[in-house]
Amino acid sequence: MSTYRGHIAGGVATYALTAFFITQLAPTHQWPWYAHPAFIASTILGALFPDIDTRSTIQQFFLIALIAALPLALIYNIPVFIGLSITCLGALFIPHRTLTHRPWFLIALSLVLATIAYTRTHNHRLFLVICCVYFCTGALSHWFLDFGLRRLFPKK
Repeated sequence: MSTYRGHIAGGVATYALTAFFITQLAPTHQWPWYAHPAFIASTILGALFPDIDTRSTIQQFFLIALIAALPLALIYNIPVFIGLSITCLGALFIPHRTLTHRPWFLIALSLVLATIAYTRTHNHRLFLVICCVYFCTGALSHWFLDFGLRRLFPKK
């Protein structure tokens, strides 16, 4: 089990790996200067997201970020953030290490958010979908740090 600092470090490492693979898939696509901080933020938010259901620093961080982002999402009609906000509020009512710590849920949530971003927005479609990809890889890094390392290195 990792602390929030460990999950942030894992999110940054995951961002680097994901950015490397995405640039290998689309080497000619140049992102504007503001895209990279958004991608890093998406990965770190994804790495912290599974612990939204605990009373912790991560939950406080997420709730403050959502409170700040929700009015902007409503004003600018960004459905991805609206959907993520609703999901986070729903996660407050489930026990820890249940739904938010399941890889299938993290992947399905990211796919739903990417689908909403692609179908409901007209500007910056690809940018929002790529943010969802970074969110998913960050969330999966959280799962890997919590459970995957135990399976790779079992205690004797």
